[in-house]
Amino acid sequence: MSNTGYIDPDAAEFIIPVDRIEYYAKRTGESEIWNCPTIVVWQKITSVEKIEEMERHPGMKYMSGMQKFF
Repeated sequence: MSNTGYIDPDAAEFIIPVDRIEYYAKRTGESEIWNCPTIVVWQKITSVEKIEEMERHPGMKYMSGMQKFF
């Protein structure tokens, strides 16, 4: 899988040096490139059989109860 953003959604961690985030964000803006976080949603849609696996994902701790419900 190739990463196309600042964060690896599978590892729930940055793929760029954290101390360089401001630099990369500025360069992204100057390049007139848009980040679309909703693309990850489509990559992560899962079947009912994989719900338990998804619930154990490290990034789930950042989801609200309502988001987890849906």
